[in-house]
Amino acid sequence: MKKTLHLENLLYFDGKCIDDQEYQVLVLKNVQREVKLEVLQLPNRKADTGLKGITAVLDEYNLWNCVKMTVADTTSMNTGKRKGIVIQLQRLFA
Repeated sequence: MKKTLHLENLLYFDGKCIDDQEYQVLVLKNVQREVKLEVLQLPNRKADTGLKGITAVLDEYNLWNCVKMTVADTTSMNTGKRKGIVIQLQRLFA
């Protein structure tokens, strides 16, 4: 599995609110395999909170150098033009 994790991958994340609790699902995918990394339980729906959770998982599995693309749903938490998770991740990957 470790070898698969360090191929060129896309990072998919999607938030869901269930019973007033926010969750963020993180999946790493490449041509060979899909790895469900984590389901983050978040205290709120703010982009900064989601970003902290995602970066913690990327740090834990040492995945910064192998993520080539991100895919997310179009909620404002993810796609906000200044503070959305996607914009903030682009800055961190640059």
